[in-house]
Amino acid sequence: YSEYYPSIQNLVEHQIRSPWKHIQSLSILSSKLLKNVFAVLVVLLVYSLASIDSNFTWENMIVLLLTLGQAFFIEYLVHWKWNLFDLSFDSVVKYFACGFFLTTPSAVV
Repeated sequence: YSEYYPSIQNLVEHQIRSPWKHIQSLSILSSKLLKNVFAVLVVLLVYSLASIDSNFTWENMIVLLLTLGQAFFIEYLVHWKWNLFDLSFDSVVKYFACGFFLTTPSAVV
């Protein structure tokens, strides 16, 4: 916490809205979470285009991307547009990841 909090505090104190500065101030865990999400989406995209499984096609990938896009759009509006300095982007990434990790298995079951 002490390694990345000063940069987050600096963003809040100076009201910096630059997305790149907020991404640079992420903790190691949040950076890894974002990289893993990106990697999984790339693997799923390749998997859907390779026609390995006839049950997971390009159309299924589009549904997945649109579902995630909807969630990210709402997150953009709620956090970035209206409440940017109330909660750090680092915390938003962690809460969002926890929500997906906890609710996805319960939705499947």
